[in-house]
Amino acid sequence: MMKQILLTAAILAMGIAPAFGQKHVQNDKNNGATKKERRISIDRERERPVRVQLYAGLGASNATLLSQGFKFESEKGLLSPTAGVNVLIPIDRHTLFFSPGLSYNQRGIRFVSQTPGVGVTTMRTPIHTLSGNLLIGTSLGDGEFRLRFSCGLYGGYAIAGSTIMKVSKGDGNVEVHETDVFKGNNLEVLPLPGFDRVKPLPVLKRFDLGTRVTWNFELGNHYNLSFTFDHSILNQSNDETVKLYHRSAFTTIGYTF
Repeated sequence: MMKQILLTAAILAMGIAPAFGQKHVQNDKNNGATKKERRISIDRERERPVRVQLYAGLGASNATLLSQGFKFESEKGLLSPTAGVNVLIPIDRHTLFFSPGLSYNQRGIRFVSQTPGVGVTTMRTPIHTLSGNLLIGTSLGDGEFRLRFSCGLYGGYAIAGSTIMKVSKGDGNVEVHETDVFKGNNLEVLPLPGFDRVKPLPVLKRFDLGTRVTWNFELGNHYNLSFTFDHSILNQSNDETVKLYHRSAFTTIGYTF
């Protein structure tokens, strides 16, 4: 009787073991497939065809003035904020990309001078500009860390701008004068005989065109730190004896969707 029970148990064990082993292997395969599918999903998330990047930050703006063969540059930059959005469109899906974008930039110059008997004069020219850029770049690295370098052109339109002059006198009095650089003088030039009345032009032109270079570091597939340098190639002065070219450098943080 005991031999029959042991024989029956052995036969049942031999029948159950392969089935259990096969089920265990199948579970391992399913787990492996799940991990692989999850990895593929993450890779696809990291390599979306088109991505959108939002950013904001601060920088310094300055200008180069050329007049009668002389070159002038302000000694101190004007603190300038910026904010914008870029669209990253891959060309070959891995390294090359095309990037159109829109941004707000403040440009301008800042001069500080001291005149004996008068006081310290500070002049700022904050110019608020909306810009569009067309850049082409290259990307290195994986989803956890990417380094992007891009360059191209930007075109801007100044929506507002003024010259703010503050004179701090020795007696403690401060005089502030502000002039809109895009409205010109309110006075019109009286015409000479045979000529029409002439209305003076604004100090600066509203349109700007220049080059843009950007270095971008992306961490964790989303977080960005960027350094951007702009240099205008279009003379923005309406004075025939003066040429003015803005330049700006910005540091920004951002998020890429």
